[in-house]
Amino acid sequence: MRGNSVCDMECDNIECQYDSGDCDCAPGCSKIWIGDGECDLECFRGECDFDKGDCTSCGEDCLPFQLGDGICDNECNVPQCNFDEGDCY
Repeated sequence: MRGNSVCDMECDNIECQYDSGDCDCAPGCSKIWIGDGECDLECFRGECDFDKGDCTSCGEDCLPFQLGDGICDNECNVPQCNFDEGDCY
């Protein structure tokens, strides 16, 4: 049964929207978000395969949403991240 808070393996597929969310890998992370090209922090955890690389960025610990947000983030304050897209000038 879809949407009953129990993951039914026969419905754990994209056609069934992963059992209407019952088979999500973490609370708030829909499996259809993983690897979709957009960083979803809810999915940026080991059990969700760290959003299949959607949250990788220019620095080792710098996440895409941190770049150019008006706040200087030390992890993004490196040349390959353009010094946090100018936030650290």
